[in-house]
Amino acid sequence: MRKMLIAATATAAAATLAVANIATATSTTKTETFTVVTSNPGSGVASLIATGRFTAGGTTVNGKHLQTFRFAAGKFNLVIGAKPTKHVSLNPTTCLYTKTASGTYTLADGTGAYKAISGSGKVSTSLRATYPLVNGTCPSNDQPGGSGTPTAIQYTETASGPVSLP
Repeated sequence: MRKMLIAATATAAAATLAVANIATATSTTKTETFTVVTSNPGSGVASLIATGRFTAGGTTVNGKHLQTFRFAAGKFNLVIGAKPTKHVSLNPTTCLYTKTASGTYTLADGTGAYKAISGSGKVSTSLRATYPLVNGTCPSNDQPGGSGTPTAIQYTETASGPVSLP
């Protein structure tokens, strides 16, 4: 009876240790979602919230394929893949300009709490702008900053994928 109790205790301890090791091994990787929002994309700086593996608020400095995500505890770069898919349109009746893009990203060059951050995932962006009707027509150039001045601009970016931190 005593041998059975010792064997059962040893088996339970081993199972607990195995479960703890599995939990520890997987706890460093979790899906992270980054959400960027601005109403002034021309400034280059936008508001940023990260949720998932960690939660933090900060800012991002936008570049064509590289964004630096800055938080109080450190920073890292989100590098967008070379060929995102894009779609641009201008509604000639409502003067609503839309530009969407989607692609992939990787994380790199972390500092502070994010020193060894790694991960990759999918990214999507949406820019919407409204233009005033001028003599019953929209601006002839469908690019923001073209022949008309937008009355409002909204830019949203969402990136999501697994993130690893030490």
